Amino acid sequence: MTIPKRISIRFHAEAAPGFDIADVVPVFHRWIREHVIDNELLIDVADYKHVAEGPGILLIGHEADYGLEDVNGRLGLLYTRKRSLGDSLSAALHTLFAQSLNAARLLEAELPGLRILTDSADVAVPDRLAFENSDEGVNAIGSALEGVLAAVYNGAATAQRVANDHRQPLTVRVSAPDAGSAAELAAHLQGLVPA
Repeated sequence: MTIPKRISIRFHAEAAPGFDIADVVPVFHRWIREHVIDNELLIDVADYKHVAEGPGILLIGHEADYGLEDVNGRLGLLYTRKRSLGDSLSAALHTLFAQSLNAARLLEAELPGLRILTDSADVAVPDRLAFENSDEGVNAIGSALEGVLAAVYNGAATAQRVANDHRQPLTVRVSAPDAGSAAELAAHLQGLVPA
């Protein structure tokens, strides 16, 4: 089975009135200084909040990038894995969920007023040569995604392709209405070994 070159996940977020996306800058800098994410090399922070509908605040890493962004008026946490994806699609998806939910847990703990919503997520595969944005592309990731979703959400999640322009990356919307908090899901995943 083909492993994508990059894969990303976006969780929507809610913030209390007065929350400023720039509050994440010192948090991301501390993550770099103190090696908070112990299995990834974090390198730099980029502030793009001045760009309308842009990437917001990015934490650039060797293996992955993290972003707190405001897109279409919705705050969200974006995690993009670009290296060390694992030796299978299932392992890549497991890493995607484990790392992003760990970051969500950490951000919620450090930024009062920020809540990462785990009841839905958009998983995107920007590797359009291997995973075209079509029903066939969804079929190519289907069984691996179903297995990981069953592990993450205890079988209480569904996935459906986002109907968007075929020139956009293959995107699947995950829905899990009864999902636990980011901290609960991260703790649950920590004990699981990827398939």
